[in-house]
Amino acid sequence: MARLSPEDALKKAQQEKKKAEEKIRAASEKLAKKKRTEDTRRKIIIGGIILRRFSEGTLPRLKETVSIELSKMSPRDKELFPDFLSTTPHTEEKEAKEAEGRSS
Repeated sequence: MARLSPEDALKKAQQEKKKAEEKIRAASEKLAKKKRTEDTRRKIIIGGIILRRFSEGTLPRLKETVSIELSKMSPRDKELFPDFLSTTPHTEEKEAKEAEGRSS
């Protein structure tokens, strides 16, 4: 096997480095995509559980919390959750207290 000149050895090492960097970048992108996919899947699953429990009426306090958080979102996002933005017992109590304060 012929020995490489120092210049050729450097070129070869630089090419190998470039290939290794490309492999690292591709593996990093693949891992990031996998993590995003898993995160999306987790959100869908937990969202499905919460929506089912809400429709069963078994999570009234969490529904109130979600309603408050949703009320802070953009109108575009709010329109996806009309059933969560209806008045909650907390909201009704608050409105009643405000009405009492105005009539006093």
